[in-house]
Amino acid sequence: MSAPLSIVHMIPALTKGGAERVAVDLANASTRAGHSTTVVAGWKVAEQILRVRLDPGVHVIYMTQRVGSKFQRYWAGLKWVLENRKWLATHDVVHVHLTQASVFGTILFTLRNLSGDSRPAIVETYHCVGMKIPDYERAFHAWNCRRRDGLAVMALDPYWRDFMGRSPTRVVEMIPNGVDTPVGPAPPGCVRAYLEGIGVPATASPIIGTVGQFRAERQPQSIARILIEVLKQTPDSVHALMCGSGEKLDAVRALVEGEGLASRFSLPGTVNEPRLAMSAMSVYLTINVGSITGVAAIEAAFCGVPIVALQVDSTCSPSDDDLIWSSAAPESLSQRILRLLADPEEREQIAARQHAHAVANYSVDSMLAKYMTLYRRAIGVR
Repeated sequence: MSAPLSIVHMIPALTKGGAERVAVDLANASTRAGHSTTVVAGWKVAEQILRVRLDPGVHVIYMTQRVGSKFQRYWAGLKWVLENRKWLATHDVVHVHLTQASVFGTILFTLRNLSGDSRPAIVETYHCVGMKIPDYERAFHAWNCRRRDGLAVMALDPYWRDFMGRSPTRVVEMIPNGVDTPVGPAPPGCVRAYLEGIGVPATASPIIGTVGQFRAERQPQSIARILIEVLKQTPDSVHALMCGSGEKLDAVRALVEGEGLASRFSLPGTVNEPRLAMSAMSVYLTINVGSITGVAAIEAAFCGVPIVALQVDSTCSPSDDDLIWSSAAPESLSQRILRLLADPEEREQIAARQHAHAVANYSVDSMLAKYMTLYRRAIGVR
């Protein structure tokens, strides 16, 4: 049996994004497996958002108690890293997630190499593969990723395939996201109470929607337009539900109001228990990069909700044989959702197939096993 490791997960904040969920689920799973685990968050947010999901055995540290401006957050984080460099060097692995933590990971990597220390191994999960981000931003991310002992990508696109090809000696693994969530839908009474609490009419049926961050790279306006098109072609009882928050929430809300569909389209903001919203849906809409889907969609599959996806990779063509049917054409997705709404039997068959695949392949324990292999390979590099 391998010796337990001492692991630090570094993230910007304990918010509801998919990357943050991955860090929390990994921290919980590694703690249950007997490893010493700490989560270092850049700044403190309301603890009921994601902090409550952490296992009591996971130690939590905040670089700063105040959110502040972006500059203030980076400055506070830099000071924290410099002041705690010796403490970080007592750990086997520092695992960084998202841009702010990635910058600090590069600083720590450089300081460690200059001092000749052997610890910690610096590992990153790059969560933005396939996302529509500016070229300069992606190039900066890649520059950071080259200063790692180990790198995990949750999917592959042409850019990152080329990155791996140009770095054959680098420890890089593709590790699909897994989730730590109950199997099956939430109890009907709890779902109904949740819907009433956010103002969804009791007559709303069926419900279509999604759960995620309203950030530009997640294309929330494109998702909203697909749902709006479905509402325009269905009876008034059909309802759309988009849960989450972010800088694009107001733009989506304005889009919905501009179409005169505010009474049929709910935007409740952050949801503390995504399973409640997902369990209410008859069709779940997500974003795919090739065949790789996000954390929230995997959770929807665990709930038994049929999933379709907006495809980021325009070279992928939709096929009924795909686990998650996807298309880069929004109008095709609207028609696909309309077809599923009209055919409960097909919805049930798709949901059962996706549910079985998710349970077999995307458990948190399966994800942890792959990360532990990556950690030990990265430690071996040092």
